[in-house]
Amino acid sequence: MHLLKRVLTAVVLIPIVLLLILRAPLPVLAFIAGGVALLTVHELLKLAEAYGVRPLWRTTYGFVALFFLLLAIQPGEKPLTSTAIFIYAIGFAAAIAPFLFGVVAMRNIELSTAFPAAAASTFAFTYVALPLGMLVQLRQQWAGAFLLLYLLLLVWAGDIFAYFVGRCWDGI
Repeated sequence: MHLLKRVLTAVVLIPIVLLLILRAPLPVLAFIAGGVALLTVHELLKLAEAYGVRPLWRTTYGFVALFFLLLAIQPGEKPLTSTAIFIYAIGFAAAIAPFLFGVVAMRNIELSTAFPAAAASTFAFTYVALPLGMLVQLRQQWAGAFLLLYLLLLVWAGDIFAYFVGRCWDGI
């Protein structure tokens, strides 16, 4: 039953993902990636909260949403120019995130818990939002859809291999 559930999920989701990668306009892909990033950030912040850290929920969501909104409205006529702009933008976002989260945390939370809260939010942004933003940027490049498809195929193959090796390992 468990394997059937996995197969049915793959049968439904793989065509949707392929359609998004190969045919969706860049703003649509950026909004979908932003939604996935927000869901993933939510899970990461819940994990941090389970370890006693009080994360900055609204500030982190706002920063991630703004990042993907800027990706979605970015004009992409010249990939080389937009790549340079993207590199500067992610560099700026990665550099400003710790300061922004630190200032917000120190204003709203007592100082002893401000640093862990800011660190959790910074980690959530850099670990989740930046790589997903880079995937959106990769899709914008020449042959980017095929490179992204290749990357997903490698990940899917690794997951399938790990699943079956794990099933065999449990039987030993």
